[in-house]
Amino acid sequence: MHLPRFSLRTKLILSFLAVIVFGGLVSLFFGQRLVKNTLIQQAQKKVNHDMASARMVFNEKLNDIKDIVSLTAARESLHEAIKQNQTEILLRYLNLVRNQYGLDILTLTDSRGHVITRTRNPQVVGDDVSGDEIVSYALQPNILAFPQVVPRDELLK
Repeated sequence: MHLPRFSLRTKLILSFLAVIVFGGLVSLFFGQRLVKNTLIQQAQKKVNHDMASARMVFNEKLNDIKDIVSLTAARESLHEAIKQNQTEILLRYLNLVRNQYGLDILTLTDSRGHVITRTRNPQVVGDDVSGDEIVSYALQPNILAFPQVVPRDELLK
């Protein structure tokens, strides 16, 4: 088989075209990888930044709840109502606190962990919640705030 002979001009044009196409393909390959890696890094930085912001907001909300509960527990009128067994006053005041500060659950226990009153279900009282991790820690002279997954049966109470 005999190959056709090309003129010098055609050979030059084809060689320049081959170099340009090869260079373009190499540039396209490395450029695509560079853009992909840059986009992934930027997305990871954004996710990390957003997670740090969410963690900060969450911790601030926990601190707010801790302050609300601490200040509520320190009220002298609350202590007097507990001493005089005035559960209606306790319930009214604790419901006011729960609603005013947007709390979902607010339960008052005695020093042994027995429920004095619940703001969401005031009919269920007297049960022992001292085995609960948060309650047992709070029964010691500690102030704490941390998230907890509450079992369904406890939520129903």
